[in-house]
Amino acid sequence: MAVRFLLGPAGSGKTQYCLDRLRNLEREGRPGIYLVPEQFTFSADRELLGPPDLHGLRHVRVLSFTRFAWWMRERAGEALLPTVDSAVRPMILRSVLERMNPEVLGPLASMRGRPGVLLQLSRFVGEVRNHGPIDFLDAIEVSRLELTARSVDPDRSSADAAVAPAILQKLHSLAEVYGAYATRLREMKRLDPEEQLFGLEPLLAADSGLPDLTIYVDGFLSWTRREAELLAALAKHGVALEIALCCDPRERELPRVPFRPVWRSLEQVSSRFGRAGVTVEESRTFPGDHPTRFRAALLSDIERRLYPHVLL
Repeated sequence: MAVRFLLGPAGSGKTQYCLDRLRNLEREGRPGIYLVPEQFTFSADRELLGPPDLHGLRHVRVLSFTRFAWWMRERAGEALLPTVDSAVRPMILRSVLERMNPEVLGPLASMRGRPGVLLQLSRFVGEVRNHGPIDFLDAIEVSRLELTARSVDPDRSSADAAVAPAILQKLHSLAEVYGAYATRLREMKRLDPEEQLFGLEPLLAADSGLPDLTIYVDGFLSWTRREAELLAALAKHGVALEIALCCDPRERELPRVPFRPVWRSLEQVSSRFGRAGVTVEESRTFPGDHPTRFRAALLSDIERRLYPHVLL
């Protein structure tokens, strides 16, 4: 099924468009999902139920990516493992580090007791879960082999050859910690929050009801690698996707594009759709009827002063 982007500045009607379409789906008894960031699920539910003729939602769901993963696993009858949160992960990492041999830890051995190390390692694990390859340890091994080859390459400079062993040692230590942490989680029969998006594609392929589903994606500035992969997998398996992004198409004509991260997200996810063989239809634009992004006088004045060179 094709994908379409909804592009326009803030206040131009993208969210209202999504809400109107979802309300129509509910009235017609057709399935739909409003996919929004976790913190917006409650307010989005409330917005959907604004019209007096809608007393509840039976066919349309408001979900975050995490809740969508739960929903898919429930549909497939899979057991849902409990997850650890951001406060628990450093505790598990601490127990893992205490049990590991200092020789295996390498440069991390002397840092085990330093303040902030556990928090940084926790962030590292989260980044790998969100943005790294699923087979992270295999990727580390490939990197190790590449760096080893560079270190013995006679054409490489002496500086490069000296750097490679230190990088290899750090990569090896991080991989050992990551592997030990993952093993400990499996023993506890727990998942990291980011892992809930792992392994969904087989469930999508086996779900015959997905081609009837329409998903409206709204409220995101960017997506993690896992989230972007899930969007591509949904489209690949027949789900109709409409994705709202807060970027004014007129900005592309400017010498300096403001709010560049949104455009970068659009380019990256479009590229991922292309690699997955998904058709991306021509975007629907919402130009807006005001020269600034904010209708409130004070906010408009602030914006006009901050971005005088980009406002049209």
